[in-house]
Amino acid sequence: MLTIVAVLLTFSGGEAVRVLGAGAAGASGASGASGAAPYVTAGQAAVLECRFVLETREVLQGVTWTKDSHLVYRWLPSGRTLAFGPLEGLTEVSEPGWNVRLSRATTAMAGNYSCSVHTDRGSAASRRFRFNVLLVCKARIETEDSTAVNCTVGWRVSCARVFPDLNLTAGVFDPTENKFIDRVTEWTKVVYSDNTFGFHAFKSYHVAEIPKSSVFLWSLSYQDQTPLVTGNVSSGAVHRAWSGCSEPPALPAPRDASLQLQLLYDGVGVAGAGDGGAQTDCRGRPRGATRAVYSCANEIPDGDAGGAASSQAGGQAGGSTKELVCANGEWVEEDPSAPWPVC
Repeated sequence: MLTIVAVLLTFSGGEAVRVLGAGAAGASGASGASGAAPYVTAGQAAVLECRFVLETREVLQGVTWTKDSHLVYRWLPSGRTLAFGPLEGLTEVSEPGWNVRLSRATTAMAGNYSCSVHTDRGSAASRRFRFNVLLVCKARIETEDSTAVNCTVGWRVSCARVFPDLNLTAGVFDPTENKFIDRVTEWTKVVYSDNTFGFHAFKSYHVAEIPKSSVFLWSLSYQDQTPLVTGNVSSGAVHRAWSGCSEPPALPAPRDASLQLQLLYDGVGVAGAGDGGAQTDCRGRPRGATRAVYSCANEIPDGDAGGAASSQAGGQAGGSTKELVCANGEWVEEDPSAPWPVC
């Protein structure tokens, strides 16, 4: 729990009350940051504390609070409290009663506060302190996959409402190197009628310019760089653009004379192993296939042509196809237990 202490500013009436300070209890701030303003997030409870010392036989007559020089709270020795302006309806009974207990902080409460103590001998006021209320958005990110058209992938990021003007960072991040490959530098900023802010941006990249492991990362931080919230989204489009095996699998002997091979590229079939070299991926290299399907060249697997053919083969009938998939740049059998076609 962080409390910002403000020292005595003024007092009148000779030997009278001494205000030791005022601040926000339960607020956060940057660790080790000298003079950092306290803050709470919108909706969080907080307490504004006023600390003072009375002289012997001095009679306390009341405590008032001002925000930006306007009266917002009054406490009387009878226990009666009055809240005004942005604090009205959002305070709770506290002990001691001159402290302001906020049930739910709102952005309208942000401002410069000071407490004043009134006695039968005079009044004293604390120095003003800054109380910030943060409205933290959860960024919305949409991926635009154009790899099939022009080998680009883009991210559209928006942060609907924040307060105050926080630091929003976003861009392509490589977790293996723990660094940003590129950052978004051009933002569209919107100022709403309630003085909150919105941010929008879109940026696209050629997939050959970013590593396969890249993610789109965003983070929201306070003015003193204290991180508030962060998140990231990966793109299957980037992985697909870098996927596939550049070389077709070899036909297993002695079946090479009786089997034909069909290579599949992200679900698009290309007949014949030799035709695959004409296709290029987003890196300008021969496009890597993701699936290889073996079948009988005469399209009649043994076992489908009748019992006589099966007997002549002298063995157990195989399946109609055998499929291999490209995993981490190597061909592996999708189902090792599935038999090879016997043609």
